Amino acid sequence: MRAEIIERQKAQEVLQFTQFTVDRAAEAVFWTGADGQLIYVNDAACRLVEYSRQELLKLTLRDIEPEYPTRAWIEHWSQLKQRGFSTFETHYRTQSGHVFPVEVTASYLKFKGKEYKCAFVRDISERMQAQAEIIKALETERQLSQLKSRIVSVVSHEYRTPLTTIYSSAELLEYYSHKWSDAKKLQHLHRIKSAVNHLTQLVEDVLLFNKADEEKLEFQPEAIELVSWCENLVEELQANSGVNHQIDLQIQSKIQYAFVDPKLLRQILTNLLTNAIKYSPQGGVIDFILTRKMLGQTNGMAESDPLSDRVNEIAIFQIRDRGLGISEEDQSQLFKSFHRGSNVGAIAGTGLGLAIVKKCVDLHKGKISVESQIGIGTTFTVMLPIRN
Repeated sequence: MRAEIIERQKAQEVLQFTQFTVDRAAEAVFWTGADGQLIYVNDAACRLVEYSRQELLKLTLRDIEPEYPTRAWIEHWSQLKQRGFSTFETHYRTQSGHVFPVEVTASYLKFKGKEYKCAFVRDISERMQAQAEIIKALETERQLSQLKSRIVSVVSHEYRTPLTTIYSSAELLEYYSHKWSDAKKLQHLHRIKSAVNHLTQLVEDVLLFNKADEEKLEFQPEAIELVSWCENLVEELQANSGVNHQIDLQIQSKIQYAFVDPKLLRQILTNLLTNAIKYSPQGGVIDFILTRKMLGQTNGMAESDPLSDRVNEIAIFQIRDRGLGISEEDQSQLFKSFHRGSNVGAIAGTGLGLAIVKKCVDLHKGKISVESQIGIGTTFTVMLPIRN
């Protein structure tokens, strides 16, 4: 008899120790009956859903699992009985209403004729966040890989024509220069120079685009005499374009000093003017109009602009050509990298120029807009704060 009492005491101690261990286990434990009623929860389960044990034992799974009504409980219970266990992801809801992802490992148990579901539940919020960050990083890597591939493809394609020009002109000069007049020699030297300038500009565009894409492009404003600066730029571009096109600079307002970034401004105007030349017919005139307006007379400068409360003067640059024009569909994609108009045909280009222009305008806290009609021409308008 004494031995039986000792054995019973030992069994009771083991049971108490087991209960103590489960109550204080690090992982949340939920026991439910066949009807989904909670019949046991441990301390971790209470902390997980922010209820006391007494409160939880009055609830069903429906109260803590928002997705419960959408799952067929009878089917779930039948599968659990058949398989004996199941692991799945769902969401739990705390008493305060916070919904978070969990992983549930459930087992089917039968004891003294009654059926139970014992579920070990763990919060997987951090895991899901880590997975999302990995997916985001992989997507970024994929986009960067695609961007690099496109840059290599575009640069490779655009390099062919000027390299061919340089090679053919150099070869002709090598074999026939002793027979040619000075004028013809100079013609081929100009072709080589023009091709070299094109290659240089292409490299600069790619490097600048890469810098802007990595948000390493800096805004470094300084005071410049804007009118003479524009006159010098036009003179330089006119010399490169030759007599085939004319840039008509029209100064419509007196502007002395402007506080801008001259390197970024050069990128803006050079790209717009060279595009106007490129897509205009031979002998075409490019209008380059410079004017200024005080704040409140800008016809479009957004009042929500972060500098609008401090800027009191803006410069307006308009570049107008009478060339191919841009379709409405293309206009909506105009400032996206590598996008080119559907009607440009075989005219060379990388599709980077206007993307660079947009980034440079944005760094000035300015605005750029376009008006265009197919077969009539295009007008780009750039508005930049020049004094604050």
